[in-house]
Amino acid sequence: MAAGPVSPVHAGVPRGLVAPRRRRWGALLWGLVGALLGQIQLGGFLFASAFLLPTLVLDRKIVAWRYWIAGSLIGSLPMLPWMDVLLANGPGLHGGALHSLQPYFAVGWFDLALGTDLKYSLGRSFHDFLAYPSVAGTGTYLGTALLLTSTSLGAIVAARLLLRLWHAPRAVAARVCETRSSTATAVIAGFFCYGILLTLTLRPFHLHYLIVAFCLPALSLAWLGELGTSPDRRSRTHTRRILLAAVLCQALTTMLFLSFIHTTRVIHGDYGTVYRAQP
Repeated sequence: MAAGPVSPVHAGVPRGLVAPRRRRWGALLWGLVGALLGQIQLGGFLFASAFLLPTLVLDRKIVAWRYWIAGSLIGSLPMLPWMDVLLANGPGLHGGALHSLQPYFAVGWFDLALGTDLKYSLGRSFHDFLAYPSVAGTGTYLGTALLLTSTSLGAIVAARLLLRLWHAPRAVAARVCETRSSTATAVIAGFFCYGILLTLTLRPFHLHYLIVAFCLPALSLAWLGELGTSPDRRSRTHTRRILLAAVLCQALTTMLFLSFIHTTRVIHGDYGTVYRAQP
């Protein structure tokens, strides 16, 4: 199959950003991975669709679709036994209360981006983490300080973006629509398309549905920080410092979380009991 001309949307884009989907192996791999994602976690089907839909609307001429279909069919083969069970059990596997259209997805997305999602794993032990570590039996509340710092940094990124939108809305819009940015494409597909599809299912939202998004929530925070940056050097320096502080804060939070798990051993939440404490 000939590669064909580059879509006008991608005119001037470095070849490496476009070529994989235009080539046979790239389209085949895309279809294969998309089909397998949903078999690892059901949200993967929606996540794969979130990247498929914008491509169908904007860039369908640059994809080797026959090979994408072949990859999707190959990746769907392990799903046949599961489909047999689903059909045999009928509607019993479709239970669950319907929920209204509420922004649970957006809340979970930015919880992950800021590292403030620990209550999901810690459950009733979350309050103990907030006071951790203890010195001579007295809580230092380092966990609280780190989470508040991370939240404050996120608020600063949001405030700078709002100010930038107020003073230069066209410049921000141009950055959002910039076709050369693979980062923007991934974040928009992940947040908006996946978020909309997940919300339209009208099912209860659970934070582990975002596991498939991997690093996109954190990447979106950096992207929003960039959108809120003015062209001058001082603004760019401030953005780098804010994002660096966010990275360091979340690294410290991760270390504190692991130390808390190691010390506590039995977590009264989703994390449960560490392996070495299990009988």
